[in-house]
Amino acid sequence: KKQRQAATQGSMTEEREKCKSKFLSIKDVNSIDRFSRLLFPLLFLIVNVVYWGFYLVL
Repeated sequence: KKQRQAATQGSMTEEREKCKSKFLSIKDVNSIDRFSRLLFPLLFLIVNVVYWGFYLVL
C-alpha cells in the first residue's frame, strides 16, 4: 500500500511541476508589457461603451 501511495504521490508531484512550468514559462517580460499596453485600453473602451450604452438607455 505504501508503494502505491508513493507512486501516486510521485505522479502528482510530476503533474504539479508540469503545471508550474507552463505558468512560469514566460521568459520575456516585455511581451507582457506589450500585450497589456494593447489589451488594457481595448478592454477599457469596450467596458465604457457597454456601460454608457446601458446608462443612456435607462
